[in-house]
Amino acid sequence: MKRLSDEIVELLNFRIKAELESSYLYEAMANCLDLKGFKYGAKLWRKDASDERTHASWTIEYMLGMDIKPIIPTIDAPKKQEWLDLLELINETVIHEDLVTKQCNELAKTSLLESDLITHQFVASKYLAEQIEELEKVLERQKYIQMFDVVNNGASRAAIEEYFKDQLG
Repeated sequence: MKRLSDEIVELLNFRIKAELESSYLYEAMANCLDLKGFKYGAKLWRKDASDERTHASWTIEYMLGMDIKPIIPTIDAPKKQEWLDLLELINETVIHEDLVTKQCNELAKTSLLESDLITHQFVASKYLAEQIEELEKVLERQKYIQMFDVVNNGASRAAIEEYFKDQLG
């Protein structure tokens, strides 16, 4: 018995790949932050990278539970691995999360259009709820960072590092 449509399976495999690509991007950002002296910022983006791998596992586990083999993709290195400054990096993070939100909306929409309420409830809705948290998190970071001139002001750098440290818990 075919439990999921070909289109849903394709979107789920895409979600796995996209989450792993996000992980790679955030690892690259963490490396950049570390080399620019934002040690806690690097730890925070590395945590985000780890979270993205967890998100990929949601889809893998769901597909396996539906007796469908997930495709583990080849992931290319992020096209960009250097950012001029912290503001450019956070702005790109926000753009990336906006893209991921659109992708998750597409999965949710397609699952509803196909009346695949199980996929909608157990996967698409989970990603949508996660995207609310992700967007709130990165938009808060963006607003905080925009308040400072981190390039020329050591005090601002220290305040931002303290903010990043607090975000880690």
